[in-house]
Amino acid sequence: MGRKPNFQERVLVVDDDPTMREFLREFFIERGFIPDVSVDGADAIKKIAEKEYLIVLADLRMPGVDGLELLKHIRENSPEVPVLIITAYGTIDTAISAIRMGAFDFITKPISPEELDVRVEKALEYARLLRANEELRRKLWQEDLRIVGVSRAMQKIIKTVEAVANSKATVLIEGESGTGKELIARALHQKSYRADKPFVKVNCAAIPESLLEAELFGVVQGAYTGANKDRIGKFEAANGGTILLDEISETTFTFQTKLLRVLQEMEFERVGSTKPIKIDVRVIATTNKCLRHEVHRGNFREDLFYRLNVIPIVIPPLRKRKSDIPLLVNYFINKYSIENGKKPFVVEQEAMDFLLEYAWPGNVRELENFIHRAVVVSNTHTLDRKTAMALIKTDEEAEKLTNFTEIPPLYDVEKELILCALERTGGNKTEAANLLGITTRTIYNKIKLYEKEGIKIDKNGKVIRA
Repeated sequence: MGRKPNFQERVLVVDDDPTMREFLREFFIERGFIPDVSVDGADAIKKIAEKEYLIVLADLRMPGVDGLELLKHIRENSPEVPVLIITAYGTIDTAISAIRMGAFDFITKPISPEELDVRVEKALEYARLLRANEELRRKLWQEDLRIVGVSRAMQKIIKTVEAVANSKATVLIEGESGTGKELIARALHQKSYRADKPFVKVNCAAIPESLLEAELFGVVQGAYTGANKDRIGKFEAANGGTILLDEISETTFTFQTKLLRVLQEMEFERVGSTKPIKIDVRVIATTNKCLRHEVHRGNFREDLFYRLNVIPIVIPPLRKRKSDIPLLVNYFINKYSIENGKKPFVVEQEAMDFLLEYAWPGNVRELENFIHRAVVVSNTHTLDRKTAMALIKTDEEAEKLTNFTEIPPLYDVEKELILCALERTGGNKTEAANLLGITTRTIYNKIKLYEKEGIKIDKNGKVIRA
């Protein structure tokens, strides 16, 4: 066989004959591949859902899910994977039909190692070429959109974005704070035919309930005190493009009812008007909660949930995709080194081990803030474990909150907790609220209160006391 395989090159053998399975398994092991085996098509479908295979060899005749059914499944779900059909001499006509259905090639029994070598090598060359082209295209695509991730979960999300970007269907993106929901929303917009049209973001939690309807749908002059002129809303501003409804779970039932009508009819009236306005907008909603659970708890309309959840995307927390951490670390080191005019430092292995062990409750945003801080304060060419631990300062922060010499007023304790959470999360209100178990709207209200006391919070979350 030609080129030496990569250590990750995995192949799948599907045959109900144990002798043939063992023969093919040994064939691939001798050539340096990782072969998995399945006794039938149903088991193969399960394995394909869990792992990526370079090629699949499948017997044509098997009980249950046969080779043709398996071929159909692979063509529909993993069309980049070449399938070689193994067939007995008397079923060559059926094998030719399999070629018409999309099989790469067929091999007749009895199988000679020499013929198997030739046919498998052709399939491997084709698969490697497709994979190389796909990896290059995806790398350029990810770099363009600043999406960093090699984990299976992130690659699956990227494939979903590519598949649905040009659809008009609504998308619901769920994930903890700091996982990159807005980044994925922007990717959906930028890869769609709406890319040259507006992308309008609305933070539903940051807008007071009394103003949310006017903010989204607009208002006509005289609709209420202070409405001195007509003003278009966010939906109208996003016409032809995409609107991102961030933290959709923080809205009230009253607003949800009005939003449902907009999604159903793609029209609305400005506050104070009865004239309908038609729009063409792609709606993307994000939330740091499980919206289905919010429906079950009675906090969110079920019919609106189904309207939003046409295309669901769930971004896993960073602690569940740790293979992305080294790549993200290097990406942020390069980004902030350039931004601060510094030479990039090297992360020592013990420090990287610590970063992989740490839970990252603030997810990618916390990691980015950590690297930004490390770049700014670093005066060395390396980052060691001791320095990394000192920069995160989890123990010191906990001690700061609990080491009271006397019992302070509850108001002061609450204030220090909120300010500490904002500093830790780099000023991200949603993430701070999540850490404290309160609503984002409460955070905004408290900040306004603290500002009256002369306390300011800059864009990076640093607390400035008058």
